[in-house]
Amino acid sequence: MKNGAAESEDRLLIEKRLKELSDRSFSRGIFTETEFLTPASQAIALRLQNSGEIHPVTFFGLFPNAERNIAVFGSEKETGYTYDPPIDCLAIEPLSEKFGEELHHRDVLGAILSLGVRRESIGDILPDGKTAYVAVLRILSPFIQENLKRIRHTDVAVTAITSLPEIVLKEPDPSEFFVSSQRIDCLVAAVWHLSRSDAKELFDKERIFLNSSLIKDPAASLKTGDMISVRGFGRFRYLGTEKETKKHRLLIKATVWR
Repeated sequence: MKNGAAESEDRLLIEKRLKELSDRSFSRGIFTETEFLTPASQAIALRLQNSGEIHPVTFFGLFPNAERNIAVFGSEKETGYTYDPPIDCLAIEPLSEKFGEELHHRDVLGAILSLGVRRESIGDILPDGKTAYVAVLRILSPFIQENLKRIRHTDVAVTAITSLPEIVLKEPDPSEFFVSSQRIDCLVAAVWHLSRSDAKELFDKERIFLNSSLIKDPAASLKTGDMISVRGFGRFRYLGTEKETKKHRLLIKATVWR
């Protein structure tokens, strides 16, 4: 886990890179883009855009509401041509369905990184039983298809596909949680079975994002439809309060991606 000084240095490097790409796009009349950004880096891009330090930015990922996206500068009006996001979707499947294991996010990510691929070249990873779907930068897609042969004990085949199956994009079934209030720290603690002090520590370390923007206030209230991302844990969409018990506890619903 990085300390505050390291994270501050990373933030400055991200800001510098975003400003360089923004200036290049504007001065040359071309589209420019980053690699895949974390929610934290996307929040930096939005902050710089809102303060007028960079030109308008658009995010592209594997699917709507993806967690990891590339940031793109430029528009068709400014450049005179249509932008094609350099993102491929790879389907990873066992060579033998009978002997294949379920593919988990951590194992898929580890197998790709072991090829020497940088984390920033990989977007969202969506496991679906024995198959997983991965967003990658197009320039690395052929390399991964050719060299990723095994994940844990499973021999796999990797192919590029044009779109995700609808079933993969379907949101998980909602889960129910009892909380003392609609404060965001209460919900974060409940969803991931944390103590309030552990949840507060995540805010202190700037690991919690509300609708892709960094949030530092653990007392903030949520609105129905809000998306909360917690680095290292996953994300959830708040679906509102179902009822209040006699002891004044709230039964809330959330869709959770772990």
